[in-house]
Amino acid sequence: MKKVSVKKSPFDSLSDETKASLLYGHGGWHTAGIAKKGLDPLEMHDGPLGIRYLKEEAGMTLDKTSPSTCFPAPCLLACSFNPSLEEKIGGMMALECRAQKTGMLLAPGVNIKRNPLCGRNFEYLSEDPLLAGEMAAGFIKGLQNNGVGACLKHYAANSQETQRMISDSIVDERALQEIYLKGFGIAIKKAQPWTVMSAYNLVNGTYCSDSDYLLRDVLRKQFGFTGAVVSDWGGTNDPILSHNHGLDVEMPCFVDRQQALLDALKSGKLTRENFDESAQHVYELLEKANAPKKAKGFTYGQSHALCRQAITESAVLLKNDNHILPLQNYRETCVIGAYAKTPRIQGSGSSRVQALQVTDFIDYIDARRKPGDEVPYAPGYSLDGSANDDLAFAALDLASRTKNVLYFMALPASYESEGFDREDMELPANQLDLLKRLYAVNQNIVVILSCGSPVELPFLNEIKGLLLVYLTGEAFGEGVDELLLGKVSPSGKLAETWPLHYYDVPTRDFYPGRDRRSLYKDSIFVGYRFYATAAKPVAFPFGYGLSYADFSYSKLVLSRPQVKDAKFTATLNVENLSSFSASTVLELYVHPIRSKTVKPMHELKAFQKIALKAHGKAKVVFELDPSIFAHYDVLSHSFVVEGGQYKLEIANGPLEVLSSASIRVSSDWKAVDQRKDFPDYFFVDGKGLDVPAAEFEKLLGHPLPPQKDWSKRPYTFNSTLNDMQGTWIGRKAKAKVIENLEKNASNPQEKKMFLDGAMTSPLRAGQMGNVPHNVIESLLLAANGHPIKGLNHYLFGKKK
Repeated sequence: MKKVSVKKSPFDSLSDETKASLLYGHGGWHTAGIAKKGLDPLEMHDGPLGIRYLKEEAGMTLDKTSPSTCFPAPCLLACSFNPSLEEKIGGMMALECRAQKTGMLLAPGVNIKRNPLCGRNFEYLSEDPLLAGEMAAGFIKGLQNNGVGACLKHYAANSQETQRMISDSIVDERALQEIYLKGFGIAIKKAQPWTVMSAYNLVNGTYCSDSDYLLRDVLRKQFGFTGAVVSDWGGTNDPILSHNHGLDVEMPCFVDRQQALLDALKSGKLTRENFDESAQHVYELLEKANAPKKAKGFTYGQSHALCRQAITESAVLLKNDNHILPLQNYRETCVIGAYAKTPRIQGSGSSRVQALQVTDFIDYIDARRKPGDEVPYAPGYSLDGSANDDLAFAALDLASRTKNVLYFMALPASYESEGFDREDMELPANQLDLLKRLYAVNQNIVVILSCGSPVELPFLNEIKGLLLVYLTGEAFGEGVDELLLGKVSPSGKLAETWPLHYYDVPTRDFYPGRDRRSLYKDSIFVGYRFYATAAKPVAFPFGYGLSYADFSYSKLVLSRPQVKDAKFTATLNVENLSSFSASTVLELYVHPIRSKTVKPMHELKAFQKIALKAHGKAKVVFELDPSIFAHYDVLSHSFVVEGGQYKLEIANGPLEVLSSASIRVSSDWKAVDQRKDFPDYFFVDGKGLDVPAAEFEKLLGHPLPPQKDWSKRPYTFNSTLNDMQGTWIGRKAKAKVIENLEKNASNPQEKKMFLDGAMTSPLRAGQMGNVPHNVIESLLLAANGHPIKGLNHYLFGKKK
């Protein structure tokens, strides 16, 4: 009988020594390479807002980065509701990455905006998983189609910065599947990122880097992910055994793990199957990174122009009384606010870019004005938040002598950063106070607002216009100018709800989670799913945004009056009634008429952005299938459809319905009435969702885990310096860390970020601060009541 030859993969010829070298980072920003196979190491760097190229010798600092384009933050880009725009930006970032010898970008982030105080919200896309997933997929396609890998992050349920490396996200399975994992699934199925980054936190008692459920059952089997899983920086629970649970690469790593991995393989602690599987994932990643690429040059002028376009397509016009905007010109207009001259363009943390060329509004319009068209400007307030009557008086005098006031407001950079959460939703008092005084002398005020997350707006009744630009990146001046003068009509829609007050936020009483756990009592009622269901008034709803143009909408027509398994279409005609071109977003929501199952009243299920010429018309078709009516059933661990009557609604936000149609949905799945079991979820009201423990435990399907006193011995590698401050060695170590940070932090937000991180990070993450492992082991011995052993270990090492 003839032998059948099986073609071997080049991976099969690798030695165990070579395979082991692939499972951990080689320094801060590289994997290993395989010279014999012609595979160079993969170099990777941050950035959702642009490449933050940091040289290896710079360590983990936020500074010492090479200049690069600072693109608009994801919080703004998501408001474009245009995945094609994200694809363009991803493509441009890829070219800049290639110019800086970088093969993978640590972006995008699709974590859900669960609460407006999350310090990292500016890096994330939306409170809605469909919008977040679609926008992320666009970015990934653009990046990878141009030869640079994407790293989709932070997987998963990573919704707070407080205690981010030790907090346990306790969340029910339905909320996980419908809200916190869905965006990842959409991005993976549509774009297959090269890598996924496991998050710092635990989910339901297990660190993400150790979660078979997240990394194997959902990521590989359910979503069909084929790439490699890398840890967040310092987020590997166990550098050896985490590979048994689906982690492929520990990042970063400043020691040689090869022998420890080989020893674990030999002893059976690390299984052969998992060892080979992880190594193969990394080998395939190296093959992608080393594949030939089409020659494409990066041009800074093009990237800056794309930044400007992204601002004009994403900014959200929230108020425009009496059509105060657009302005015909800047005559009879004054500009007030220090942020017009010193724009807030980005947040702080690992996403912070050293921008190549920032254009402020004052210099930009001043350089283009004609003789005699000078636009008067006064800073009005101090950037440090202090009161300054001289600045205020000069601004008031200016406002009293002009027709219109353009007032630039912003949340300071020190308020928003990776590593800590905001304390409230308030803007600085000096900016709010000046606005009240301006209103006394001039009632034609337009506010241009920069921030990375919602703020309270107590002045809404005192202004005629509000243009929200979030964090624009470097092209601030020209982007804002084009919008104010109507060179482009605003078309952005809010990607998150703006509450009236923080008191209205449903998670206000249990966010952020402390004592090492975060209770997701809000379940599926995140963002507009809560506000719309509870009929809770808000400042501005998700999906809301005005235009300079007027549009008309025909009746929504469905291709079927009733569905079960078949696909169907929803069609309507849209007309631009204005004499200039404009774009608009069509948001399609599902509204269940009656339901036995706990459900939000409205859920976004599709969206399209269309551009219409002056007086232009368009026929818009949504191609749909019955999965848009599905919810996750925890008994069958699958998505099911509850039969009944539903409405499909085209809306400007979930409650402002522009056109609708009813449809009957048939299903073989039998719903069980949940009103008695989950009354606080079935009858959501405006009080919030701090539900009784018994009802939350019923939702979880198990009791809440008992609280542990982490300040008591024994201390482990997952203990923190805060846990150990009751010991003399813990206090000494804490004081030393604080002393070093006082010397080396370059600004207040960096100091706070690193200080909070150092105090609440597990000791195993000490290598991020270049703390040798033997020092950590010695510290633990001393803290656990063995100071002599600790000293001996520090001086002489572990006994054989």
